[in-house]
Amino acid sequence: MKAIYFIGLSGLFFQLFGSPLKAQTELFKFQIEKTSNDGQVSFYEGMTNAEGEVIVPAEYDYIWQFNKDTITLARKRQPILGGKLFGMQYQLITQGGFLLYEFPYHLIPEPLSEGTIRVFDAQTEKFGYIELDGDRITKSKFQNARDFKDGLAAVLDPKNMLWGFIDIKGKLVIPYQFDEAFSFSEGLAVVKKNGTFYFCAKNGTTIPLQAKADQVFDLRESISIFNNEKGYGFLNKSGQIVLDAKYAFLDNFENGIAVFVENNQAGIIDNAGKVLIEARYEEIFRFDQKHYLIQQNGLKGLINTAGESVIPASYSAIDYFSEGLAPVMKSGKWGFADTKGEEIIPCQFAEYSGGFQEGKINVRMGDQWKILYGKDTILLPQYDEVLPYYGYTAAFRKENLWGFLNMEGEESIEPKYDELIYNKGSLVFGKCPQPDGSSKFALINAYGKEIIEPKYAEVVRFTEGFAAVKTEKGWGFINENGSEIVVPQFDEVRNFSSGRAAVRKGENWGFISGNGHELIPMFTTFPDLSDAEKKPESYADSLQLIREVFPLYQTVVVGDFNGSIACVEDLTAENDAQSAIAVSKTGRIMEHMITEPFQRFADQFVTDQEMNPTHQIFKIPGNWITINNSGQSGE
Repeated sequence: MKAIYFIGLSGLFFQLFGSPLKAQTELFKFQIEKTSNDGQVSFYEGMTNAEGEVIVPAEYDYIWQFNKDTITLARKRQPILGGKLFGMQYQLITQGGFLLYEFPYHLIPEPLSEGTIRVFDAQTEKFGYIELDGDRITKSKFQNARDFKDGLAAVLDPKNMLWGFIDIKGKLVIPYQFDEAFSFSEGLAVVKKNGTFYFCAKNGTTIPLQAKADQVFDLRESISIFNNEKGYGFLNKSGQIVLDAKYAFLDNFENGIAVFVENNQAGIIDNAGKVLIEARYEEIFRFDQKHYLIQQNGLKGLINTAGESVIPASYSAIDYFSEGLAPVMKSGKWGFADTKGEEIIPCQFAEYSGGFQEGKINVRMGDQWKILYGKDTILLPQYDEVLPYYGYTAAFRKENLWGFLNMEGEESIEPKYDELIYNKGSLVFGKCPQPDGSSKFALINAYGKEIIEPKYAEVVRFTEGFAAVKTEKGWGFINENGSEIVVPQFDEVRNFSSGRAAVRKGENWGFISGNGHELIPMFTTFPDLSDAEKKPESYADSLQLIREVFPLYQTVVVGDFNGSIACVEDLTAENDAQSAIAVSKTGRIMEHMITEPFQRFADQFVTDQEMNPTHQIFKIPGNWITINNSGQSGE
């Protein structure tokens, strides 16, 4: 499909099949979900204007942003070969949602650049370029290619595997000679020849660089960043070093300043190499023309360009200012802070819409929760989230911590866990932050009672009534009543399966029962073979005698018991292949029985089976209200 004519990428009108189309000012993506006849769920993108009117229908797998152009690429999943298979087809669409051009399936395009589209031809496995009306500028003949910039494009000759540059007509204007070549920027391109980087002018003249570099990046604001074994520095357009390599990271310059990282801390530097803001933040980003977004101790704040605090680093998120107020989030709730860092409107709202206009903004109050059982209703305090009743307790979240409710809706455990792991039988592991910065897991039973206080560094879900738990002394096991049936002591354990669990100390494996007894003992010391009826005459004889006492000597357990058989790898010299072989419940290694390792996964927590039908949790969504810039509600 071809347009009759079009007027440049910056033109305001297109003529498509005789109908005028005015370019939209700004479009916004939206996404819908579709389910096919076979139950497969897919997501499709479209675009709306500022008024919410659908301009580009939601029928594309992905749509590239228009940016400043009035044409963009879109990718659509289309049936091929009579609907037996699906392929990706690319299209050019306008801001009015019109189809401008449809690419053949074998062409994979890149976004527009200076009125051209770079394409990869899957049939020839070569690169070329296409005009917007579909006429080819150059055949797909290049081994590699870059976008047009400043009227030229770097291309790789498949014959000599060297880079050169072509113009918009496809003419080679800078001969093939470079080991590497990149797109032009500000009149110069970064090239590499004989292992050395240069700047290349549009007439083909090369400018030597003072820096010894492993990488040299495109010019931005007359600055080119480079790096080597010492770190990152930058050059000017003449190839002279402005700042020698010293930083762990250096971002692109914007308005004469850039972010640098030193000793895992971020700061700001100018294009003369002068440090404007010392490296003292975990992260720092350009927020707007007057502010930087910084992060300290995992929390966000704002500073001005002089490095002075505007909003303290005490929020999990900060959005853009409108009428002097910025949305700030704390503990999952939104409020508003001014340019002096004062929280004018406390963090109490579930969400907000847009920014302040004429001193007003729309916000949504927090959700309310209630319990229904029989004909009775219990209205709960304002929690951020409440889970269904599993067993005889329901978990609730207040800010970032979880607690538990009993059947009367009362708090049986106050909020103190930052993670919950549910198990079959409605047992729950709760991870509890500790004063020293670590976290320990507790065990909560089906009645919302903590039957094991926070003490375990790691846990694994229950299997056959037992769960692996870890302390500083190693791994052990607990049962569903919270009793330690195996004191933590092992370096590694596997899940219980067919009544047995593999355990390891050092390099030695064994199997234990549910009461902690060793069913297949692990190697401890070499047995005394001096009294053996038949003295060992070879390594094989010694190995056989040792394994009569310690069956898993020089083996690695790789599979759990599946009935009466588990899998081990024999590490001895007589089994160089180290394939998985069988071991019986008594520990007898069956060397000639090759078997596939079996892995016993944890028992599944099935929500429908665990949910208590007598108590139902319902959410009452918070209402949208309009507030003024003092936080007072109004019409």
